[in-house]
Amino acid sequence: MNYMNNIQRYLPYIFAAVLALLYLPVMPSWLKDVFADENNQHCMVIPFISLYIIYQKLGTLKEKLAAAPASKGNVLLFIAGLALYVVGILGDIIFFKQASLIVVIAGSVLYLYGKNVFLEIVFPLFYLIFTIPIPEAAYQAFSSPMKLFASKTAAHLIRFAGIPVYREGVNIFFPYTSIEVVDACSGMRSLISLLAVSTIFAYFFQKKTFARIVLAGSAVPIAILSNVVRIVLTGIIAHSLGQKYAQGILHTVLGTVVVLAIGISLLLFVNYLINVTAKKFSHAAQ
Repeated sequence: MNYMNNIQRYLPYIFAAVLALLYLPVMPSWLKDVFADENNQHCMVIPFISLYIIYQKLGTLKEKLAAAPASKGNVLLFIAGLALYVVGILGDIIFFKQASLIVVIAGSVLYLYGKNVFLEIVFPLFYLIFTIPIPEAAYQAFSSPMKLFASKTAAHLIRFAGIPVYREGVNIFFPYTSIEVVDACSGMRSLISLLAVSTIFAYFFQKKTFARIVLAGSAVPIAILSNVVRIVLTGIIAHSLGQKYAQGILHTVLGTVVVLAIGISLLLFVNYLINVTAKKFSHAAQ
């Protein structure tokens, strides 16, 4: 019996050792992708958000741990994470290796501390998915049609404003200048960032699952819209003031301000609409 108790006592350290052994070799390239690529720099903020949410729950977690039964939770999630890691190693798929870390951590919590503790922190655990850089193949697969859609829509809007414009592919031509919608302007970067923000908004501002899904999912059309507006403004500036004013630091600042202003404003507006709609349904049901 004492032997089994000792094993139980040291289980968290055993799991931590397994995590260190498997994932320390993965971390250097992961951190390099995050810090070196502008598309991934939102990833560095995500762990702090997850830790903050868990910190807020410390009191509840202590109560659940004190009331937890002696038996452990299911180990299948932990095994599934290890299997995903093995597939990533055998297939040299970095995304699988990175994603498996989140599943392994979640599986460790479930097994060591039980279902009640796991369910309490399941959101901050799986919110860590936003720490994983989007694979290049997936980025390109979504980026190309998004660039084409954004440039086509922006050209129509600029033409509607009375400015003569001609579009060929992702290139937008004006009488004396032109702009190109490159990968950085595809909207993918703002889409991933806004998805991370909208997911947090949904978690804090909504309680019902469906409302959370709607609010989080609204980031997709909002990101596309804000990117189109950015391209329209860039095109108008290039036509009116010259191409040099539509490039460099002004272009970067304009993009950031437009995405943040439109993105966050529309997320708050969607949240407001959800609340108003919920109240109407609630009153109608009474």
